[in-house]
Amino acid sequence: MDWITALQDRFASGASHAFLLYLNISDDFVSKDGDFDQLRFFLAKSAPFDNYHFVAFFNRGTGTAFPTPDMEAKFVKFLDTIDPGNPAAGVPSLGKRFTARKADLAFMLTEIFTPLLEMPRVKYLELLGYNENRGGIVRSRDRDNDENKPLLAVVMEYAETCAPPESAHDKDCDRDALVTFLVWARSQVIERLGNIIVLVADALSAVAPALRSEANRVTPIKISYPNKAERKTTLDKLGEKQEYADVLTRNMSLDTIAHLTAGMTNSNLVQLAKALSYKKEPLTEHGLFNIKKKAIEELSGGKLEIVKPPWGLEAIGALEEYKRYIRDVTLDFKGRNLMAVPMGIFLSGGPGTGKTVFVEALAHEIGIPLIRAKNLREVWHGQSEKNLETVVEIAKANEPCIFFLDELDQKFQMRGTVFHGDSGVSARMQATFFEVMSDTNLRGKILWIGATNRPDQIDPAILREGRFDDKLPFFPPTAEERSQILVAILRKMEIQAQESSQEFKWGLSDDFVQEFGRLTHRHVVSKTVKRCEQWKPGCDDEAGLTGAEIEAIVARAFKIACRKGTVIREKHLEEAEKRFILSRNIELFDEMTRMALEQCNDERFVPEGRWKRLLGLQSSRPGPGHYL
Repeated sequence: MDWITALQDRFASGASHAFLLYLNISDDFVSKDGDFDQLRFFLAKSAPFDNYHFVAFFNRGTGTAFPTPDMEAKFVKFLDTIDPGNPAAGVPSLGKRFTARKADLAFMLTEIFTPLLEMPRVKYLELLGYNENRGGIVRSRDRDNDENKPLLAVVMEYAETCAPPESAHDKDCDRDALVTFLVWARSQVIERLGNIIVLVADALSAVAPALRSEANRVTPIKISYPNKAERKTTLDKLGEKQEYADVLTRNMSLDTIAHLTAGMTNSNLVQLAKALSYKKEPLTEHGLFNIKKKAIEELSGGKLEIVKPPWGLEAIGALEEYKRYIRDVTLDFKGRNLMAVPMGIFLSGGPGTGKTVFVEALAHEIGIPLIRAKNLREVWHGQSEKNLETVVEIAKANEPCIFFLDELDQKFQMRGTVFHGDSGVSARMQATFFEVMSDTNLRGKILWIGATNRPDQIDPAILREGRFDDKLPFFPPTAEERSQILVAILRKMEIQAQESSQEFKWGLSDDFVQEFGRLTHRHVVSKTVKRCEQWKPGCDDEAGLTGAEIEAIVARAFKIACRKGTVIREKHLEEAEKRFILSRNIELFDEMTRMALEQCNDERFVPEGRWKRLLGLQSSRPGPGHYL
């Protein structure tokens, strides 16, 4: 584990004695004795913490604890030696005061931890009994081995509850804690004595900014989600127990499981092995994906959804140039020609024109997870930044993957339009996300894809090349394309039915399929959409149905067929089509299409001759050269 090595090296070199551990702090870790331990116990068994007289863990909920009951008893006795109190006058000893107030943050910081962290070596050795013949606290046979040990290691768990982001300007108790931590980090006395302080938080952004800076002598160390090698180590350890090996390796090798569990934590793997062993159920690839999906979505706090699309190019009707693009990107991914893989892909166009199915098909063809981002913002201070930090790290743990930001205009709106009243949270989140998206080290590892109907509402900074290298416009389909889309939708719905063990069948003639594109034509008369009884190609008032609208007609036809106890026939589609009312705002839809055209940065996605028919442009409007 790189993080514990980094901590050990920084401490042993004298570069730092104060650390901030963050991110995957709730995981299980394999200790040197081979046990799966929570962070608290893993630290207690690891260097340098295993070389202290006392290792104290504090949180505001349960108070101060120690790795063993013996150490706690020894600590209380040590405190009594420091200050025995005055029982006759009713003044309790320091040890008793500690026992009564060990969950009191102010008491622990001012009366226990700070004095002990700065206690001279000669004094604490004397109090422990090393310099006295009468023995003191330490047993005589331990003295030669323990005399060189530093006194105290302090681990402040849930540090965000002691020094949250706003603590420098908030409650007195938070300000006092923040200042105390900074004093500890800068203390040459504590450094010289060899004592160590560790703050633990679930996100870097969850604690006060001053504690994230090495300028203040605090070293942040990220505990990343386990990589494949670390997951394999965990699985190998689990496989040593026959009851776990029986269910894990019956259908797959441990190496395959390590590959397929990208994004899962060690504790997820331990829980997986225990649950399967209890039920005596062997692990399957399908079952593993569902377990992984649940684990990752819970890990993200519901801010991510991981998807394994069951369809590829067969679910895309028409869009031949887009299919070629998918094939090219797939070849680059699978051929490890990562420098040819775009950093990101931007999709724009009216609703229902194929943006989402394009993303799903791309993920399926490459064979990588599709991660959908949901709304990351929350009302609680600091929580939004934490959400962003977490989901980005989960995406990194799932590499290679596609990170899909649908409705991008709702997530990254233009600066200066939406940041009033949120204390700059939106601006900070955008700046952080822009930085991550521009990280060329992630090329070929995370493929960022954004989709929107309203590119005019998106901050232009995110749309530049280097973040979204390729910008693909999506247009309403022509009559010929609508016929191809019908077939693709039927195939897609058939796959959906198979995935859920349902049945979906149809019986349509080739002639009807070819005619379907003309059947689904609409035209605009005085801003009103009307069904066209006599279709003519190339008309300027084209308002044909989109893929999503055709899918709605197919779904309605399926319902009609089911009620009549038959498969989908031409008459069912005709009935559903006649009943379908096109409810979109034509002017707004045309404006979305025009904006998609303006964003396009590759001429091949705008075939010549489609401008007027697609956009309803008059001859006086600029042609392709103006936009490209």
